[in-house]
Amino acid sequence: MIVNLDSNADYQDESDLLSLLANEYRRYMIKYMEERDRSEFEFDEIVDFLSNKFSEPEKQVKINMKHCHLPRLNKYGLIDDYEGGIQDEVFHYSSSEIHVDEDLMVIKETSSA
Repeated sequence: MIVNLDSNADYQDESDLLSLLANEYRRYMIKYMEERDRSEFEFDEIVDFLSNKFSEPEKQVKINMKHCHLPRLNKYGLIDDYEGGIQDEVFHYSSSEIHVDEDLMVIKETSSA
């Protein structure tokens, strides 16, 4: 994982970053956006991706994104132009902040036998 902490973002310490990446939705959102050769994303595009990835209804994904994931990504400076309102259909990804490699995409429990 490559991490460049933005001095303008609201990071307090590494635990903030780990908290941000602890959620699988957010890890896949970041990975999806960083793999595209652009910074502007439509809300519905990300909803479609996550809905298909996790086999969840689009309505539930929209609720989770609007009330949880996009505000957190915005707080930590990973996306811009997101105020949390219904009218926010486009936002911009700030690709220099965090890069998620394949080893972090799925965190699995290991059993000690």
